[in-house]
Amino acid sequence: MRAILDAHPDVRCGGETMLLPSFLTWQAGWRTDWVNNSGITREVFDSAISAFMTEAMFAKWNQEIRKMLFQCNNLPGQCMKVYYERLIQKPEDEVERITSFLGLTFSPQMLKHHELIGAEVDLNEQEFSASQVKHSINTDALKSWFDCFSDETLQRLEDVAPLLGILGYNTSSSNPDYSQFADDNFYQYRQLYS
Repeated sequence: MRAILDAHPDVRCGGETMLLPSFLTWQAGWRTDWVNNSGITREVFDSAISAFMTEAMFAKWNQEIRKMLFQCNNLPGQCMKVYYERLIQKPEDEVERITSFLGLTFSPQMLKHHELIGAEVDLNEQEFSASQVKHSINTDALKSWFDCFSDETLQRLEDVAPLLGILGYNTSSSNPDYSQFADDNFYQYRQLYS
């Protein structure tokens, strides 16, 4: 989203925060400094970090989305919800909706942000999404997470992150269908439930 907005001639958002890469660097250093001397294998350590991070990530996501929805619902006209799944399936429609909300004229170059990297769009190679931003808007990332989470984790999603289901995400499948996000009446339904 940031790169798409940065491609507009009147917008500059700046780079991503570097929190996740910083954490992973810290974790790698901690592993070598402490864990190697403790007798804990790399596999056990990585498994424990993965289980903790996954559940913590979903719980934090749920907490932050709850706050954002509350704030957005209480600031009509000042906040707009954008669903990633809709953005990448209906990019022109969504970008036009976003620019209209921001009071900007739609610029077709926003749909070609990947061609403007280094000129209009700044990109730090260490940004988490750098590999994706270099490409045109596509639906590949919709399924790239499939099989990244254990069945146990997926079974706990309704408890850890109940907002996923409320917002229309199918938490009962590791291979969900996102076509409902591309429906023409998607936002009419969303106004009722989110």
